[in-house]
Amino acid sequence: MNDDVAFQISTKVINTLIVVFIISLVYLVFRFWIKSMELETKSKYKKRFWYASGIILVYFVGKIWMEGFIHLFAFLGIISAALTITQKETLMNFVGWFIIMWRDHFTEGDRIEIGSYKGYVHSIGFFYFTLCDEFVHHRHTPTGKTFRIPNGLVITSPLTNHLRKAQMIEYKMIYLITQNSSIIEAMNLIKTTVDQVVDSVYQKGDEKEKKTHHVPASSVYIKPKFDEPSGIEVNLCYYCYPKDQIDIEKKSYQLILEALQSSDSIELAFAPTHRFILHKELDFESLQSHKLVDFQKSVKK
Repeated sequence: MNDDVAFQISTKVINTLIVVFIISLVYLVFRFWIKSMELETKSKYKKRFWYASGIILVYFVGKIWMEGFIHLFAFLGIISAALTITQKETLMNFVGWFIIMWRDHFTEGDRIEIGSYKGYVHSIGFFYFTLCDEFVHHRHTPTGKTFRIPNGLVITSPLTNHLRKAQMIEYKMIYLITQNSSIIEAMNLIKTTVDQVVDSVYQKGDEKEKKTHHVPASSVYIKPKFDEPSGIEVNLCYYCYPKDQIDIEKKSYQLILEALQSSDSIELAFAPTHRFILHKELDFESLQSHKLVDFQKSVKK
C-alpha cells in the first residue's frame, strides 16, 4: 500500500517536473524570438507570456495532482456556477482583463478614451486599470487626478486609443478669414506652414528612419460661414501620430498667426464687439429710445 502511494507521488512529481521543463524550454525559445524587438514591445510580450505560462502551469499541475477527485470537481463546478451569478461584475472584470491583454486594446502609457473617461493608462490589474487624468490642452503636465476603472468597461463601452504608433490620424485646423481677404494666398500660406512643421518632425534622422514615416499629403478647402462671426473658413486636414499632434498644432498656430500679422491681404474674422463709453452728462432715456443698449431706470449715482 505504501509502495503504491509512493509510486503515485513520484509519478506526479515527475510529471510536474516535465511540465515545468517544457514551459522553461518554451521560454528560452520565446526569449530568442523577442530578442530583436523594441524594449516596449518586448516588455508587453513578456508580460503576456508569464500570464499564459501561469495559467497553463496551474491547469496541468492541478490536473496531475487532483486526478481521482472527480466528485470534488463536480462540487466546485456547482460553486462556480453560483459565483458566476452572484459575482457577475467580478467575472466581467476578469474577462475584460483577458480581452485587454490578448486583444491588445491598450497598454501602460497609452492615452485612451473610454466612456466618459480620458487619460493615460498607468497600470493594468486583474480587475481594474488605473487612468491618470490627461494634461490640460497644450501643457505636458498631468492634472493629478486618477481613475480606477473596472476592466469590464471595455466590453460595454466604446474605446479610443490615441497613442498607437502603427498609423497616423487625420487632424483639422480651421481659420476664419474675412470676405475681403485673398483666399488663395491664405490657403497657400496655411498649407505651406503646416507642411513645413510636419516635415520638420518626421524628416529627422537617417534615410531608413525617414522611410518609416510615410506622411499622407495634406489637403485644404474653403467653406463660407454665414452666422456670426461670418467669413470664409479655411480648413486644413493633415496627418500625424497622436503623440505629436499637440506640438505640431501649437507650432503651426504660432507661425501662421505671426505670418498673418505681417500680411496686408489676409485678415482674420472675429466676432463683432461693441463698446459704449458713458459720461455723467449722458441722457439714459435717449439711449434707450435709439435702441443702443438697454439700461435700467434706476442707476446708482
